[in-house]
Amino acid sequence: MSLSIKLKKEQLEYLEKLTKETGKTKDYYILEALDRYIDDLEKYNDEEKDIDSLSRKIPNEVTIAAMLETEQIINDPNTKYYTDVEELFRDLDYEKFPCDLF
Repeated sequence: MSLSIKLKKEQLEYLEKLTKETGKTKDYYILEALDRYIDDLEKYNDEEKDIDSLSRKIPNEVTIAAMLETEQIINDPNTKYYTDVEELFRDLDYEKFPCDLF
């Protein structure tokens, strides 16, 4: 496939200097530059995806509030812990929390 592009004067001068020094064609350098540019874009897009997935791993405000509340409950010496569900329901006020489990 052929493609026509307009180069700036200094770009063309530099490209011509490279071709004289190395013996490689202008097409070679233009294709090389395009390949590197595409590689850089792909890396950038991959990094953006990584950042997006990382941001989903960072807890939102509601989750952070719940975590802080949990930490306060754990550290509160007045917190009563239950290992038995029946004991928990016995301590609950059945008028406020009707339950048909038992």
